[in-house]
Amino acid sequence: MFSRRCRHGALIILVATPLVLAACGSQAPATEQPDPPSWVVGEGDRTTHASPQEREASLAVGDSSFRPASLVVHVGDGVRIENTGTGIRTFTLDGVDMAVVEPGGSKVVSINLEPGRYAFSLREDPSIAGTLVVA
Repeated sequence: MFSRRCRHGALIILVATPLVLAACGSQAPATEQPDPPSWVVGEGDRTTHASPQEREASLAVGDSSFRPASLVVHVGDGVRIENTGTGIRTFTLDGVDMAVVEPGGSKVVSINLEPGRYAFSLREDPSIAGTLVVA
């Protein structure tokens, strides 16, 4: 049998060890990262990895139109694309697929484009379209 003092010491070690390990953390070795893509889509519905200074605009897409049809943003802003329609929507920018959004879901796209005007539409119905102005 262990003495009371020995059991107390063992308890402290059992409690303290995970705390010490958590405080130390594990760091992965530094690797060189490639240049970020022009558009960065959030990992999942309603998520974004936006920086604190990033602003976020909303763009809703239903079964027949975008609201608003024209959107002005700044370089580095995020655009939350909300699908208010009944089917899956594939948001495209100048014909390039940028985000697939389930009905009732949303995705955030970070805008890292040169200032200018860009056409956006749906892959499923290109007549549902609008204009993105990057200031």
